[in-house]
Amino acid sequence: MILKLALQLFLGTVLSALVSTLAYRFKLLTSDGASAAFLLGAIIFGTGGIGFALPLLFFFFSSSFLSRYKSGQKIKYKDVFEKTGARDKNQVLANGVLAGALSFIYFIFPSPSIYSAYLACLATVNADTWGTEIGILSKAQPISLRGFKRVSPGSSGGISLIGTASSLFGSFFLVLVGFLPGISPVPFRTELFLIIVIAGFSGSFIDSLLGAFLQAQYLCPICNKSTERKTHCNFDTNRVSGISWLNNDWVNFLSSICGIILFFLLQKICGN
Repeated sequence: MILKLALQLFLGTVLSALVSTLAYRFKLLTSDGASAAFLLGAIIFGTGGIGFALPLLFFFFSSSFLSRYKSGQKIKYKDVFEKTGARDKNQVLANGVLAGALSFIYFIFPSPSIYSAYLACLATVNADTWGTEIGILSKAQPISLRGFKRVSPGSSGGISLIGTASSLFGSFFLVLVGFLPGISPVPFRTELFLIIVIAGFSGSFIDSLLGAFLQAQYLCPICNKSTERKTHCNFDTNRVSGISWLNNDWVNFLSSICGIILFFLLQKICGN
């Protein structure tokens, strides 16, 4: 048993080093982002094994692919978002630190509910990423959850039909990977599967709500454009709404907490 554990930890560290190095080389991660991803991946791969590693890898590579998908069309929105391009350490930790904690907890106290919560956490951030990266390509202007008015693509709290559908698919496929036969440490049950998918999708919707009502929004004094950035056109922007410290990274972190909580609530309601 000890030998098996040592081997798993060793292989997990090697796999994490390989993935983070490749991600940095292909400019998917910044240098500090690669370091954070290595540490997080070593914990998850080493303590959780393949059952925990595959959903995480699916999230990382699918989100990285979608962020580059039709990048030529998305470039006009780059000044709207706080961060674009390679992910830094704050983005990595915001999306994955809770997953790492749950993997470690499962290692000490193996429980189907902990693994399911892990999937709900990743399903939330995956649903949010898919919804954002595909939704921004919508031909129809999104509708803001704050005031239900048409807003520019990329606006925090804006939702579209294609973006919402993409969020649902993002949650669905992440959880599906988590229940692959022979890999998942938890037996597949349809009701449990649906609970996790709904928790992940709902968590991403809460992300949109936080973006609409609480995330800090700024206005550029030069071009008069709304943005998530504190500087724009080489000038400091003016905060017009939201909480000053609540940026997109914090929104992602809080929404992943909500995805976990929603899973446990739905599990209790449904008697699972």
